[in-house]
Amino acid sequence: EAYCSYDVGVNACARCAPANVTINGNPCSMRHVVTVDPDGCNPAAPDNDPEGMVCANDGTPQEAYCSYDVGVNACARCAPATPTINGNPCSLQQVVIVAKWDCLPWADPEGMVC
Repeated sequence: EAYCSYDVGVNACARCAPANVTINGNPCSMRHVVTVDPDGCNPAAPDNDPEGMVCANDGTPQEAYCSYDVGVNACARCAPATPTINGNPCSLQQVVIVAKWDCLPWADPEGMVC
């Protein structure tokens, strides 16, 4: 359930997300949620996508699932608490995203120079 909330944005219909959500049957802190596609799943007819259905990056470490705790049509995954960059641990505070759409998990292998 969402509410008109003009403190959030000019035309915002919003809700406050819980501190933890369930992704593919597992608890995930909201700090670690990666929304792969906010409109990647449809729980209603004609699609009837179930909670936990793979919706992106099938068979890769970045596999994502229909996660209706995250959003009404969300396709999301839970990132590790300490991600790795080119095989090396890197705290979330140190991660610098240089370009948002240069790497595609289904086409570019983990660790490829971008």
